[in-house]
Amino acid sequence: VSINNTFTDLYTVYMAQYESTHDKFKSTVQVENGNFVLNGKPISNFLEGDLTNINWGVVGAEFIEKSTGIFTILKKVGACLKDRAKRVIIFASSACVGKKKDDSFLKIVSNAFWTTNCLPLAKVVHNNFGIIEGLMTTVHITASQRTVEGPSEKNIVPASTSMVKVVGKSSLSSNGKLTGMAFHVLTHNVLVMDLTCHLEKAA
Repeated sequence: VSINNTFTDLYTVYMAQYESTHDKFKSTVQVENGNFVLNGKPISNFLEGDLTNINWGVVGAEFIEKSTGIFTILKKVGACLKDRAKRVIIFASSACVGKKKDDSFLKIVSNAFWTTNCLPLAKVVHNNFGIIEGLMTTVHITASQRTVEGPSEKNIVPASTSMVKVVGKSSLSSNGKLTGMAFHVLTHNVLVMDLTCHLEKAA
């Protein structure tokens, strides 16, 4: 129905047509009268930096995807639920989502990140074998690295990660069982996560 993109229209069209990771766009995309036209279908663009100023009801949007990695707080994201919007899906981790088990929280859902989605499997291991301690290592790319079209001095960057603390609080019986680190590596479209555990019972 519509998107919100603060980049200029022509730049967005160019990036869609010649995306370096996923190759050249196979469909037709262009700009007409301020709208994107994808395979002949117009898609309006709000060009709005402040999420709270967007009126999704004007375009009849019922389901909103938040894919920027910002505005993950319910007070900000909840602004999308005005007018006709029924659900908001946040494509990022949000500490505010899923705390209450009632129908209202289902209106805003967090799709989280790769680490947050994979690491809760540690709960299954913990429930069956008991985790005394565990070390998580993840390898993925970040936006701070030069991804394509140029050399980079930061090819493998060790970094801390807070995800093990979040998952430890939500999935394991006691916090502090898991620790971990991330390696930011120039793998454009894939990632890997390893979890090594010291168990109470033999697996």
